[in-house]
Amino acid sequence: MLAVTAADASGPSRPVTARLRLLEPHAVAVVVLPFVRRWRDLATPLDEVRGLLALPRAEVPRSMRRYAAALNDLCAALERRSPATARPAATAGRAAIPTRGRTP
Repeated sequence: MLAVTAADASGPSRPVTARLRLLEPHAVAVVVLPFVRRWRDLATPLDEVRGLLALPRAEVPRSMRRYAAALNDLCAALERRSPATARPAATAGRAAIPTRGRTP
């Protein structure tokens, strides 16, 4: 899973978008979280973010609807990933590395 936050209102640059497309086949989902200008001025924007998923779409302020939609996409991707098939990222597709002589 890869969630990318846009640094400004223009969103990811073309090179970043191209790199994200290269990563898509190797991830459950790639979700770009849009930039929300009003959060730049809030002391604790996460308080507002937490409530977005609980609100019906019609009640989400217009300036945050794209962000709320991206959060819903992220949640849907997490639900699609079954815990039974999940592999830890550090060991996915790799052979064990010998640890002889090393301490944890």
